[in-house]
Amino acid sequence: MPEQKSQLLRTAQRQARTIVELSGCKLNQAQMTLAIDVYGYKSWAKLKHSIESGLLTEEMVCLLSHEHANPALLIETIKSLWPSWQSGFAKVSYLKNVSSLTLIASILKIDQVDLEKIIDID
Repeated sequence: MPEQKSQLLRTAQRQARTIVELSGCKLNQAQMTLAIDVYGYKSWAKLKHSIESGLLTEEMVCLLSHEHANPALLIETIKSLWPSWQSGFAKVSYLKNVSSLTLIASILKIDQVDLEKIIDID
């Protein structure tokens, strides 16, 4: 179990670095965006604590799992969170030049075409 927690934390850190690469923001800004707008936590520290304590929901573990072992849960989670992701990202000034589609596809390491199919973009 500690190995899984360590892997989930490394994935969250990689996801934050991906936001930095796409937006040019600072790492601490990317960590806050990830925690608040992607995972629904109030801070990076709270997200990190939940990972380390094993308190993540099954959906959050699925999003942080680099292997996406449960595709059905991943699809369901993406569909349910997509509207809140879009509205959250729209409020973040340093994400104005990055599409939500590109951001989520890059964070989750999913092909953009596959993501479009999941969220039904025409």
